[in-house]
Amino acid sequence: MVVTGLTDFIYAGNRRQLLFTVLDEDAGGSTPLDLTGFTVTWAMAILAGGSPVTSDPLINVSTAAEIVVTDAANGLLTVTLSGALTAAINPDTYYWELEITSALSYSTVVATGTIDVRPNVDNA
Repeated sequence: MVVTGLTDFIYAGNRRQLLFTVLDEDAGGSTPLDLTGFTVTWAMAILAGGSPVTSDPLINVSTAAEIVVTDAANGLLTVTLSGALTAAINPDTYYWELEITSALSYSTVVATGTIDVRPNVDNA
């Protein structure tokens, strides 16, 4: 089950943690998906005319330092956006998506939304 339309914000140059619970669509979408053996990617792209520019994501994270599966059995994970990642992003509204890939290389987008990057006077 893909969760869409999620919105959030961050101040440019600030660190932010995004928390997710991935649900198993094959079990009706109300049971957490066991993420054991999955890889996770979170990406953010420019919105142009209401559509994401997917050919050149501004942020694309998938390393253990940026994405931690905090409780695989219960589908819990944390995406950490460092201040260094967000510092160079111009204030605007951007599209993001969270994708999981199984050990058999099956990829599924599990959540999408928008994130507002706001200016940060202290980090200007």
